[in-house]
Amino acid sequence: MIKGLLKILVPVFIGVTVILGMQDIPQDSMKVIYVDSEETTGEDGRAVNVLDGDPSTIWHTEWYNSSPGYPHEIVLGLDKKYDIENFSYLPRQNSGNGRIKEFEIYITSDTSNWGTPVASGTWENKILKEIVEFSQPINGKYVKLKALSEVNDNNWASAAELNLNDSDDVDINTDLDGWASSLHLGFQDPSGEDAELLMVDI
Repeated sequence: MIKGLLKILVPVFIGVTVILGMQDIPQDSMKVIYVDSEETTGEDGRAVNVLDGDPSTIWHTEWYNSSPGYPHEIVLGLDKKYDIENFSYLPRQNSGNGRIKEFEIYITSDTSNWGTPVASGTWENKILKEIVEFSQPINGKYVKLKALSEVNDNNWASAAELNLNDSDDVDINTDLDGWASSLHLGFQDPSGEDAELLMVDI
């Protein structure tokens, strides 16, 4: 896998293979717009740590002066609407405390109407990244992770990193004319600029 790009091979013509992809949404295109609880006294457990690219820093709910119970929520706001393909959760790496067990994910373009979860499930008590794939891209600007329980049944929630994956805007145009045909594969990069991946004559 190339960093930030998941390659998918799709046969289009005999002898021709087109590469489609899914692109990471840059973390600097996201910000935390809401969190129900974060520890700032006993440790640096601020919610912004989930978007710093550093797996050694974490968001952790309060534990020093109080220990509010579940559910816990963290909401990410994006710089624009994206067709979101998946959601990834990297648990804290140095302890099981706060690792999320049961979860729900919501995506919307209107924070006054979250609707029903687009995904839900259970994560195991481990350090590996958890990736939640959606059955189809979901268009939205805001993403909520709602934690329902912790792996050891404690009150805390934590996360090292959160990431989202965007569906590239890929256009494949073919023009068959007698013996000649052409294939143009382009995509839109995270800044919104069009870029050309491939142009071939067949």
